[in-house]
Order: sequence, then C-alpha cells, then structure tokens
Amino acid sequence: MGDPLIGEQALFEREGPVFDFIVPDELLKEAVGRSRDAEAVADLALVPGTGEGKPPRMSSVMRTSGVAPLLFLTLAALVPSFINNGISLLGPNIKASFHLSDAGLGAVTFVAAVAQIGWGLPVAVWADRGSRKMVAAFTLFIFAITVPLMALSKSVWPFAFLYIIAAIGYGTSDTVHNSYLSDAYPTQARARVFAWHQLSDPLGQTVGILLIGFVAAASGSWRWSLLIAFAGIPIAFAILTLREPDKGANESSHILR
Repeated sequence: MGDPLIGEQALFEREGPVFDFIVPDELLKEAVGRSRDAEAVADLALVPGTGEGKPPRMSSVMRTSGVAPLLFLTLAALVPSFINNGISLLGPNIKASFHLSDAGLGAVTFVAAVAQIGWGLPVAVWADRGSRKMVAAFTLFIFAITVPLMALSKSVWPFAFLYIIAAIGYGTSDTVHNSYLSDAYPTQARARVFAWHQLSDPLGQTVGILLIGFVAAASGSWRWSLLIAFAGIPIAFAILTLREPDKGANESSHILR
C-alpha cells in the first residue's frame, strides 16, 4: 500500500486547500469591535447548539438589547391567551345565550381553530417578507377590535364570523414574536427570552381564567368579559415604537462578512 501522506498531498495539490486564506488579526478585531455583542463573535462556545460557555446574565442582556421588545411582545401574547382560555371557561354561558347544543358549541370552537391554522401561513409569510413588528401590531389590533364586537352578537352566526376574523391574533406569538425575539436578543440568551415570553400560556390558563371569570360574575354576563381584549390596542401601538432588528443578525454576527 502507498504512503497515505503522499495520497493526501496529491489530493491537496489537485483540489486545493479547503481554506486558502487567513483572516488578519486587525480584521478580526475590527469585526469584534463593531459587533453589539462582542463577547459572542467568533466564540464557538457561545454558538447556539454547542452547550458550552458561561451564559451572560439576563440583566446584562436586557441592558444591552432593551426590556421593551420582550415586555411588549409578552403582553401581546397575553391578551389573546386570556381571551382564548376565557372563552373556554364561558362555553356553557355562550351555549345558553345562543341556544346551542353541545355539537353547535363544538362547531364554533372548531371553526375558530381552523381559522387560526388558515391565518397562520399567510401571516408568517408576511412577517418573513416584511416588518415583524408591523405584523405583530396589526394582528393584535384586529384581535382587540373584533373580540369586543363578538360580545354584541345576538346570534351565533355573527359571533362565529367575528371569531374567525379574531383568530388572526392567536398564532402570531409562536411565529412572528419568536422570529422578532430571535434577532432582538443575542443567541446565548435566546432560550431564556423564549421562556419569559412563553409565560403567556400558563398565565392565560390561570390568571386569565380568574380575570375573565371575575368580570363575568361581577357583571352578570359573559359578554362584558370580552371587553378585556381592548387592552390589546395600546399594546399594539407600543409595539410600533420598537426597532425592527435585522433578520438573521445574531447568526450572521458569528461569521465575518
């Protein structure tokens, strides 16, 4: 058998080196200096998926990247979560108001779920192609306007129609919000940022149900509890004040351009 080193040398001469350049130290220092997250640039220990390196403190991350994006988008996810869990709680009352059977109430819920799936793809594509803060604000605003109108419905048909429109606000927290947060905060804090944002789910299932139930019991009608959705209007306008981060900014910051 031949010498493997000779074979490797021949392959190298035929194909050329894998990396035929060396990054000058001055260029590397300049790239690090211009990065907003200098500690993470060119540091393999902090690249997502490696599981190495000491993560930065959340206080430092919030100081660098800001509290507003995480706060506003978490509140934006809370409002639909409150209403969604509240409608589940008020199902028997809604059923009685519209004289529905169990099958009829199930059909209304099914239609809203299908509408959420139907809205999901075009909203996600819109966010991929355009401004995610605009998509997040717009969908929340539509939700906040439509849900209170559902409270005015005298029959199940306008209620179901408005519910289909309002469903546009249900799926954005899993797509649009997460896409925005991925670029608004550094990669080494991403899991913790997502964890804080996803608090909207357990809070909706606990605090949301408590709040919706309290308003319905205090007012004597389930309709008044849907007015809580109006809270989404100022939150939507607050989202518009956020800075739109560059798409893929944190991933590309690990690669010299």
